Amino acid sequence: MRLLAFVVGVSVTAAARYRKRSRRGAWCGSDDVGYVPQACSPQQYCQRLDPFRYQCLPRDPWCGEPQLGVEFTGHLIDRMMGQSIPQSCCNKCHENEQCVAYTQLTDDWGRGNSTCILWGHVDAGKDQRNLWATSAFIDRTAPCAAPSHAMCGRFSSGMTCCPTGEFCQPFGDAYHQCQRVAPQCSRPKLGNAFSYTNIYVGLGLNAEVCCEACAMTPGCDAYTYNYEGGRGECALKKSTGYVRVDVFQVWASVLDPLPPCETQRGGSCGNATTGATCCGGDSYCHPRGETQFECSARPAKCSRMYSGAKFDATVHSTIRTTNATTCCEACADTPPCKAFTIEKDSCLLFASVGPRRNHSTAVSGVLNPFFT
Repeated sequence: MRLLAFVVGVSVTAAARYRKRSRRGAWCGSDDVGYVPQACSPQQYCQRLDPFRYQCLPRDPWCGEPQLGVEFTGHLIDRMMGQSIPQSCCNKCHENEQCVAYTQLTDDWGRGNSTCILWGHVDAGKDQRNLWATSAFIDRTAPCAAPSHAMCGRFSSGMTCCPTGEFCQPFGDAYHQCQRVAPQCSRPKLGNAFSYTNIYVGLGLNAEVCCEACAMTPGCDAYTYNYEGGRGECALKKSTGYVRVDVFQVWASVLDPLPPCETQRGGSCGNATTGATCCGGDSYCHPRGETQFECSARPAKCSRMYSGAKFDATVHSTIRTTNATTCCEACADTPPCKAFTIEKDSCLLFASVGPRRNHSTAVSGVLNPFFT
């Protein structure tokens, strides 16, 4: 009969020997022996992989203090198969805002059929003894040792942590990467802030620029961003509505949203002296001269328009026009054009998107990548 002890007596000499060789992957017990005390370093914990092999693995502060051989009980949020180690289960818990703790159940023979259980509430004093279980309370405030713009997981294993001021952005199935949190918006969260009313849907933007677009758009309260196979879909919303589960999209709210704008297409939106004022819906303020600015429809082939701004970049080529749609289409037809600026009667085409400079009578646009 196997001895399913959780802790066994080990001589001081043996414990010291295990401690000296405690490295990632070092042996730290088995079902017959149990968990060997002090076999792993303080920065590690002992993980059961199968009945014959327990192994020292790195301890992640944001995954909490592992409780070995303990299965939590309480309010179950989700139960999923295939998360082979507690780190992956911990990552999945961090992805769910209601999750406070997790339990990882390792299958009997290490066949990859492990179970991850996410808890919204844990019943105190009702833990169950289970040799195959590792449980912990996550720590959402723990410091993250990852460098800026580090890889932060993938769809199969869940997200890992990002340093302060960054969030984990999904880039499809293959990988997630830490990205800067835009100062105008809240920290992005996984999910789709579903709303029937989109002010604008554009492509070719990253999440930071999507936030900036929402913060600059009157009446925009929040945005959703989907990497969309490299195309970068940005949807600006009047309200968040309810948030649908979506592990490939993120959403965030604008911290100081602009009030709605009543000026519709064709309406007056300022002049060179006072500067451009607001335009409602998916439109922008286009200078028609020094004294007349007019709200115009965004060109279909361009993702974003900037009124009163010009790009500071090397000019690839120039055409004569004051029409933004003509200029945008010329950019789409002139590789490697990525952006343009209309200044007086000149359409300046750029091979890259440079920094924006203030120019009272200029208007600039970024090409939709579907047309590059």
